[in-house]
Amino acid sequence: MNTKQNPLKRILNTRGMGGALTAFAGLIVIYIAFGIINPTVFSGQNIMNLLRSMSKYLLIGIGQSYILITGNIDLSIGSVADMSAMISATLMTMGVHPIAAILATLACCLVIGVLNGLLVGKWKLPPFIATLGTMFVARGVAYIVNGNRNTDAIASGIGKEAADAFGNFFYYGSTFGIYNTFWIAMALFVVFFFLLSGTRTGRHIYAIGSNVDAAKLSGVSVLATTTKAYLVSAFCSCVVGLILCGRVADPGERPEHDRRPGGHPAAGHRHHRGGRRVPGRGRPQRHPEKARQGRLSQRKLDTVRC
Repeated sequence: MNTKQNPLKRILNTRGMGGALTAFAGLIVIYIAFGIINPTVFSGQNIMNLLRSMSKYLLIGIGQSYILITGNIDLSIGSVADMSAMISATLMTMGVHPIAAILATLACCLVIGVLNGLLVGKWKLPPFIATLGTMFVARGVAYIVNGNRNTDAIASGIGKEAADAFGNFFYYGSTFGIYNTFWIAMALFVVFFFLLSGTRTGRHIYAIGSNVDAAKLSGVSVLATTTKAYLVSAFCSCVVGLILCGRVADPGERPEHDRRPGGHPAAGHRHHRGGRRVPGRGRPQRHPEKARQGRLSQRKLDTVRC
């Protein structure tokens, strides 16, 4: 009797595959519905923009999947991505070569990954608390790096040619008609999928997530494996930060449809009380008369408080 199962049935019988297929079917239905409302949704440029936009979330999902498989969580991924964007942008505005800026940024992000691994794997802190703390650490570093204000365009430090090369590699450039952001995400997906499914490290990650005590008895180093998982998460967040930095590499030269409203840490952080902006960053400074009235109002309020 042939007991060999059909590969398609084996895939469909995988745990969680039903939910994934249901969600994918719902996404297709929503996409078709919006396409009927506005046919522009089906345009090739819109599809390319969607692929580029979703690539960032794919990268974050890769890093988070490693963490979740080990039974932990990482709340610092967003702040690490912001820190990556801010460090790389600030270094390049200071004239640092893009490659050196990328390496320095990667080193800073990996430090956060190692710290998360030590807090969770060695000192046994709950991952929610540990990564909540490193989230604020990464966010604070992003504020400190640029003095809690917007940076100039990176072209002001490394030149327009290098800034365009950086922006094109991470965001605006395309290969075979598809934006490089998508190819970067797919390349990392293939690499980390192989690492998770075809290496000893991947088996150890699954072992820890299944039963950490049994993994210890089997000779698995919980500390090393947990740290590796958090390093993958930090690396993916670093790449997302570089993509965000590349998106605003030279906002004054980009087409209108590529600009985004509001400020992102890659373009610079705006303090919640209305911090000063560096001249030349696109938005006009506050009107002098309104600024004077605001200072007088604040002075009166301080007097009342006293």
